[in-house]
Amino acid sequence: MSINMDRFTQQLDATNFRTLNGKRDPFDLLSNVTSAVGDAQTMMESAGVLGWQPESIPLSGMDSRGNIYTAPDSNHGIVVPQYPGGPAYFGNAHKNFKFIRPEALMPLIDAIVAHGNPLTGIIPGPVTRFVFDSKLVDITPYSATARANVGEIVRFRWQLDLGNTGKNSLVIGQKGMRLWCANGCTTAETMGSVSINHSNLAPAKINATVQRILSAGNIGLDKWIEDARRAINTRVTMQQAQLMWADLFKWADDKDGRSATIQDTQRAELTRLWRADTQTVTYPDTAWAFFNATTEYLDHNATVRFGSGTRETALARRVVESAPAVEAVKSRAWELALSAA
Repeated sequence: MSINMDRFTQQLDATNFRTLNGKRDPFDLLSNVTSAVGDAQTMMESAGVLGWQPESIPLSGMDSRGNIYTAPDSNHGIVVPQYPGGPAYFGNAHKNFKFIRPEALMPLIDAIVAHGNPLTGIIPGPVTRFVFDSKLVDITPYSATARANVGEIVRFRWQLDLGNTGKNSLVIGQKGMRLWCANGCTTAETMGSVSINHSNLAPAKINATVQRILSAGNIGLDKWIEDARRAINTRVTMQQAQLMWADLFKWADDKDGRSATIQDTQRAELTRLWRADTQTVTYPDTAWAFFNATTEYLDHNATVRFGSGTRETALARRVVESAPAVEAVKSRAWELALSAA
């Protein structure tokens, strides 16, 4: 990993290109800015990576709409340090379902960490998310032309989501982020994921569960890297990219009013991103550039509701939390990119 990162840093220095195009890693942004995110890194450094024994408190359940239910006395939530804002707990229930006690996850978390994936963050909420660093992947291209270019480094993390909405309350999968522009460049559909039910949290099953997670995730990663290389080596013109975006975003010449305005804005932004340094510094005029211009638009430029927060934080949450609507567009964009090969 360090060799790949050193190579990436040297290439950045050689191109005088500002890392992440001035955009911070979305997870780091959330960790430092959003009061709803626990500083898990500090917590883990002070407590030790393994043998983590956080404080537990009685838990009230909350469903996805924010309704509160009284949980059984045997269920507790884990206190997560937050800065600023003081301690808060996470944990969710639903009045109609059994649910996983958050402290029951600790053996699973320790086992994932023991396989070389440090826990670096916890995001409490209706779906509580545990984020583990995994690896940096250098997508070495096949063609001589591409090999002579700068290269791509993608940062992968395991993300464990505790939703407590039924028997399979846990879902875990790998998520990749392209470092040049801090885009989420994988989806559950393109990478695969593993659902975990209550019985697999039994101590006797933890190791088998983790092996299943790692095996499924690494198979998905190998397939994704193979597909990414195909995209890198597939030439695509601006005209071809425009046709794929028209398919992806349902553009039509007969639109008017607000729909026409949105369409024109999308076309202008995507065209700008196609020509931006974040695409041309690596593999311009390729299916890879088409896909990453699309993900950059979705993660950093598209319209997003942010309420009382900030637009920047709302977009960062979009990358980390993988809204279903955004995931669907990214999966379709990946399909279009690969179909161009």
